[in-house]
Amino acid sequence: MRDPLPTGESTLDVSIIVPFWNEAGNLLRLSEALREALSGQTRSWEVLLVDDGSTDTSVGDAEGIREADEHFRLVSLKTHLGKSAALAAGRDRARGSFIVTIDADLQDPPDMIPVFLDKLDEGFDVVAAVRNKRQEPMHRRAASAVFNRTMKWATGVPLQDMNAGLKAYRKSVIDTIHLSRGMHRFIPVLAHGLGFSVAEVPVQHGERFAGRTKYGPWRYVETVASLGTVMLLRHGPDAAMHKLTRTAALFGAFGTALILLGWLLGMPAIQVGGVITFLLGTQFLVGRLVAEILLQFHCSASSALPAYEAESPAPVEESLRP
Repeated sequence: MRDPLPTGESTLDVSIIVPFWNEAGNLLRLSEALREALSGQTRSWEVLLVDDGSTDTSVGDAEGIREADEHFRLVSLKTHLGKSAALAAGRDRARGSFIVTIDADLQDPPDMIPVFLDKLDEGFDVVAAVRNKRQEPMHRRAASAVFNRTMKWATGVPLQDMNAGLKAYRKSVIDTIHLSRGMHRFIPVLAHGLGFSVAEVPVQHGERFAGRTKYGPWRYVETVASLGTVMLLRHGPDAAMHKLTRTAALFGAFGTALILLGWLLGMPAIQVGGVITFLLGTQFLVGRLVAEILLQFHCSASSALPAYEAESPAPVEESLRP
C-alpha cells in the first residue's frame, strides 16, 4: 500500500536522491555501494529511490531494498515525467539538511559522497562532480564538451562538467530552484546566479553495469531549448521580471520614436516599422505580466508532485539513524 507523503522539515544530516527509470540490475548493486559509503559516517542519512514510471522490474528491486534496510525509502511517480520531476519529488520529501543526487547507472562512484559532504562542510553551497576518463561514446563526450564550454563562457559559472549526475547541495539552495523539465542540468548555473558558492570534485567515471543509456538526440534539442530560460532566470525571477519590463520599455520607446519620425518625414514605411516595434514591446510586457501571474500561482500552490511513498515498516525516528 502507498500513501501520499507530505513534505517534512529537515531532521537528518543527509538525503541521497536516486532517480531511476528502468534500471533493473543496477539498483541492488547501487544500494550496496551506498550503504558501504555511508555506514561509516557520523552523519544521519537516508536514501530516496525515486521511480520515474519504470516498466521493468526496477520497482520490485527497490521495494526489496526498502524492506531490507530502513535507511532506504521508495517514492514513485505515477508516470514517466523525466529526471527533473523525479529529483523534485525526492527533494520535496527529503529530510536531510544536505542533498546529494546520484544516477542509478553506477557510472558515478558512491564512495565519493563523503568527500562531497566534507566540501559542503567547508562552506560551499553546491558541489559538482568532474568526470575523469568518461566511459561514453565520442559523440557524447564532444557534445558535452561544447555544452560545458558554452555555458561557462555565457554564464561565468566556474564548472567544467555541468551534466554529471553526482552533485551535493545545501537543501536551502535546491529548495529555491523550480525544477521544470530539463532544468536539473542547470541547477549549478541558477544557484551561482543567485549568489551561492560552487565547487568541483574530480571523480573516476565508470562504465554502465547494466541496462542502456536513457539519453538520445532529443536531449540536445531539449538542452538548447532550455538555454534561453536559464539565461533569463539565472539571477532569479525578480531579475527576470526586470529584464522583461526593461526590454518592453525599450521596444515601446523606440517604436514610438519611429512612428513620430515617420509622421514628421511623411514616410509611411518608417511608421509601419514603428508600429511593429511597438507591438513587440507590448508582447514583452504581456509576457512579463503572464510570468508574474504564473510565478504567484506557483508560489501559492503546493510544489509536491503526485508521487507516493511505500509505507515504512518501522517509525521514522527509530529507522533513520546510522
